[in-house]
Amino acid sequence: MKNISIALLAASVAGASGLPGILLEGGGWTGSPSARALAMGRAEFMDASAIGSLTNPAAASLAAEGLVVQLSGGLDMLVERRTRTVYDSFGSSIGEAEHAFNRSSPIVPGAVAATLSGVGGMPEGLSLAFGWVERASFAYGYDRTVTNDYYVTIGQEDLSCGGFAAEACASAALEVSDAVTVGIGGGWLHGFRDVAWDVVWVDPSVPDIGEETSSDLEGFTGRVSVALSPREDLGVDFGAEKTLSASWDGDTGGDLSLPPRLRLGFSWLPGNALRTRFTAEGSYYAASNAEFDGADMGLRDGWSVSTGIENLIPRGPACRFGFRYDRSPVSRALDTASFTGGMGFELGEWAFDAGACFTPSSWDQQDLPGLVSFDDGDSLRVEETGTMLMLSASRAFEL
Repeated sequence: MKNISIALLAASVAGASGLPGILLEGGGWTGSPSARALAMGRAEFMDASAIGSLTNPAAASLAAEGLVVQLSGGLDMLVERRTRTVYDSFGSSIGEAEHAFNRSSPIVPGAVAATLSGVGGMPEGLSLAFGWVERASFAYGYDRTVTNDYYVTIGQEDLSCGGFAAEACASAALEVSDAVTVGIGGGWLHGFRDVAWDVVWVDPSVPDIGEETSSDLEGFTGRVSVALSPREDLGVDFGAEKTLSASWDGDTGGDLSLPPRLRLGFSWLPGNALRTRFTAEGSYYAASNAEFDGADMGLRDGWSVSTGIENLIPRGPACRFGFRYDRSPVSRALDTASFTGGMGFELGEWAFDAGACFTPSSWDQQDLPGLVSFDDGDSLRVEETGTMLMLSASRAFEL
């Protein structure tokens, strides 16, 4: 889902004076729609919850009997600093000048999900899950004061982007045996993206710039997964998801042809007094085969790996930590490492989770060829820090 709108953005803001990695990769927030998954290295595939069942259909079999409801939401805080190298009259570098400094804190809806298991009339071993989840957020704001070589203000530039990509999902899991569970699911993909770029010049003789684009996204996705339990303390899950159809309609329109994403995960719960659970998962996405309206999108294959630890303190909260590495389909300069943490606790009949994720990144303009808005030799450098905070709540009802 992260790469579903790269072509849209490249066409819609080709004239802008700079694009951060958050937009080049098709959205700022992707995956990990529950706080527990976020805290454990953004391990959404191995998230044994109602929300996790929307990504890993086989996980629905782990739900408590009856009806389980879960919802989540959070805040995605981005701090961005842009600098350019300053030269003297002889062409020698004398330092860096801050080009712009931007902050934004868009709200992330997260997800809402429910599972049904062991309800009268349902076949034995069958579990169902359904819900809505936001897969990517396109919220971003950028503004700067345009100055000349003598630091005199000559204009004001603003770039704003809004929208999301989400899915209305349903999943079903069937326990074939004590050691094997199979799951199948799918979702209706929908969303939109609005982009506005404005430059107002101080000199009235220079024409101002104003561009706006708006496009809607629609399609369908499919998922299959298998959960194996060779031992009581060990779980192995693997699965695949595929965008069956997707298209943008609007100012920038066309059909998307996207390859499948393969996933593999492990969960290990050794029988020690600390009851520490270890999780690890990885995914592979052959993005080099992605096409937009019949044309190669110019991406490279991407993959991700994550690890997480959950320590259940007796009569206390669950403490969680994790790490994740993502290989960007766009450029090596946009590869990221994320550090995560959080905790979970119970209050009455409700279970609450809190998670946080910190992702620093930086890139130079020269590292990203193809941004037609930049001049050759431009020394722009962008430093970003993304901090995600999320809360989840769940409750089980007997039916």
